[in-house]
Amino acid sequence: MRGRSYLDGTVVAVTEFGELIYEDAYARGRANAQVMELARRHCLNMAFTEASGRGLAELRSGLPINARRISCPVAVDNTWGSNLGWLAEEFYGKHCAGCQSRRPTGEVPNLASVVEERKTAAAGVRQAGLDAIDERHRGWQQRADNRRAAAAVADSVMAATINDIGILDLEPGMQGRPRRGAGSHRPG
Repeated sequence: MRGRSYLDGTVVAVTEFGELIYEDAYARGRANAQVMELARRHCLNMAFTEASGRGLAELRSGLPINARRISCPVAVDNTWGSNLGWLAEEFYGKHCAGCQSRRPTGEVPNLASVVEERKTAAAGVRQAGLDAIDERHRGWQQRADNRRAAAAVADSVMAATINDIGILDLEPGMQGRPRRGAGSHRPG
């Protein structure tokens, strides 16, 4: 029997479908345990309390699989769930910046270092995307200038064709919408 992992979508061979569900739950529990350790290193005040019923997977494994809520003496977040990575990052963003009650352990990596590293990586990816758009825009601008120069010295039929090409050569960042008034208007 084959099934699909809920965590990463990979096809996994299993003898029973239940084994697949438990494997996904155990993987989530291992990831949650890492997040809880990062949070402990970040601040000894952070607590993860169960927020829903007790599941068999957690009882069997001892891993933090059940849904939890994150809190500390300064803040209680109303959000709870079983993906503690997302929840901890959200909690950190809302409540930890500039907190005077933080009790760090000094160990790294910790929640703050991991979140800031992810933010830096995301900003780098975002900047690389903007740089790529700028590069494509420069190429587009050069083509548009070349078309304008060619259309200026061409006969009316060729100039209309060049303008039509301009309609299809979209400006980067315009998301598939032709520029208004960019094409030729041939009499019918």
